[in-house]
Amino acid sequence: MRLLLLSSKSKADPLLSILQKKRIYFDLLASVAFIAHLPFSKRIYNGVLIEETLIEQCCSDDLVKLERLKKVLPCQAILSDSEPSQSTGLAAFFETCKRFPPRSIRQQTRAKLCLPARVSTDADFAAPQDATALNISANGCFLTNPSKQEIGDKLWLNLDGLEDASPLLSEIRWFSEESTADLPPGMGVRFLEASASQIAQLEWLMRRGSISS
Repeated sequence: MRLLLLSSKSKADPLLSILQKKRIYFDLLASVAFIAHLPFSKRIYNGVLIEETLIEQCCSDDLVKLERLKKVLPCQAILSDSEPSQSTGLAAFFETCKRFPPRSIRQQTRAKLCLPARVSTDADFAAPQDATALNISANGCFLTNPSKQEIGDKLWLNLDGLEDASPLLSEIRWFSEESTADLPPGMGVRFLEASASQIAQLEWLMRRGSISS
């Protein structure tokens, strides 16, 4: 597991000691403005810890970067004068990050590509329905699906062509009930659980624009 730590604190900070004792890898950045810099933009992370003081010091451009980051990875704010070892929220955050598939902090591009898909609301993937996946990224996709669901509902998604055919646990984030110039009616979903090989193939797919048969 690797975390991105946005903090102005020194290496002697107790939080860094906790991360080291728990054998959690981390990269330390002193400003939100640095998140787009190499090599950090090419690494993958399970979550982000942000010192609250840095959030207060953010300019408008940095706040935009931060909001984008929150859409990609679990984020936890930490108080500058708090004792990390006393924080039960920190322990829960670490557990969340362990279960979260690691992702790049780069803004995801989406492949303009249609893939056949199957969708089920059952964890055992019972009675799947046919769908089409559009606007695919390593974080999620748009699904055309006739079934009526609710925002926040979980579903399991199989994308045709992935070498790891395990269903991706996903969450419905938004709906489009009417056709637009770019999309038919459907829903936007975020991938909650994906294997490392699935993420790698999805990122390859975005670069290439297709899946080899």
